[in-house]
Amino acid sequence: MELNVRPLGDKIILKQDTGEYTSFGLRIDGERPFTGEVLAVGNLCEVCKVGDKVQWQGMFSNTVFIKGIEYKVIREIDLLFIDDNERNSNNKNNP
Repeated sequence: MELNVRPLGDKIILKQDTGEYTSFGLRIDGERPFTGEVLAVGNLCEVCKVGDKVQWQGMFSNTVFIKGIEYKVIREIDLLFIDDNERNSNNKNNP
């Protein structure tokens, strides 16, 4: 998915994976970290790159809507980890 926006500094734009929610919109899994895919990175990001699967705490994210689609924006330092298993499997599929 291509975004026509660039985050500034150390910001990252993410597409959050779908979680389980109640009919009231509350997350069933409570305080567990969110997972998602990095769609864009700012020019000061040093570790993650577009396409990485990552986890972060929801309290550190901001919700934005671009063309009616919901995305999360966080600082790179607020990532909990990058899933290298996903990164390695993506590299095998794309020589």
